[in-house]
Amino acid sequence: MDKERSKRNEYTGSGAIPLSDFEIEEGILKRYKGRAAHVVIPMGITAIDWGAFRDCRSLTGIEIPSSVTYIEQSAFASCVGLEHITIPDSVSDMGFYVFNNCSSLTSVVLPRNLTEIPAGTFSWCTALKSIKIPDGVTSIGQYAFSECSSLTDIELPGSVTDIESGAFDQCTGLTSVKLPDGVTCIENLAFRKCTGLEEIVIPNSVMDIEVFAFRDCSNLKRVTIPRRFEEDAEALFFETYDDIEFTYTD
Repeated sequence: MDKERSKRNEYTGSGAIPLSDFEIEEGILKRYKGRAAHVVIPMGITAIDWGAFRDCRSLTGIEIPSSVTYIEQSAFASCVGLEHITIPDSVSDMGFYVFNNCSSLTSVVLPRNLTEIPAGTFSWCTALKSIKIPDGVTSIGQYAFSECSSLTDIELPGSVTDIESGAFDQCTGLTSVKLPDGVTCIENLAFRKCTGLEEIVIPNSVMDIEVFAFRDCSNLKRVTIPRRFEEDAEALFFETYDDIEFTYTD
């Protein structure tokens, strides 16, 4: 009994939520078992495990302590009531699909130490309107923002070099995108079916655009693109090529 009590004392809760609602093993939050709308994760937790809050439909807000350094795959997936979250700067790495299908999520603050947005992180977050990617992120992972249909604005830092396959697939609310100098590769389906997209500015740093990167962008009107892609432009934008005003840069 004393040993168990001592183990519990390693973690400091808010007092509003009993520690018994958290399944904790060696500093890792394995599972949240409660039904509170707002959850404060106890200080002392170092990682949030795979699916720890998955399908917690009553959850609207959560506070993550600065002791957490890693968030595992699908940790908050299908928390359909979750509206906002701030991830502390202590977190430097996350697994895939952490917030997949959090369909009420409107506000996210990402940690400054993040170096990538992993695959599927915000896929199907249909209420997410804007997000600031921190400096230091170098890649936007596969389908990271897929079907974020309310996303109207995305601010990418100059550290981003790679926009992976399907990164902004079916982000139908995007109207314009300006990619930062430093991006070198735009992969297949990166902006597929962004049907609201009217303008995109592609910097001279881009060396590779895969052939279906802008497939089914049916309202695209203006494209600024390096001159090295002039011969490939019709293939890259073949569905709307005749309707696009191209500006080629040297």
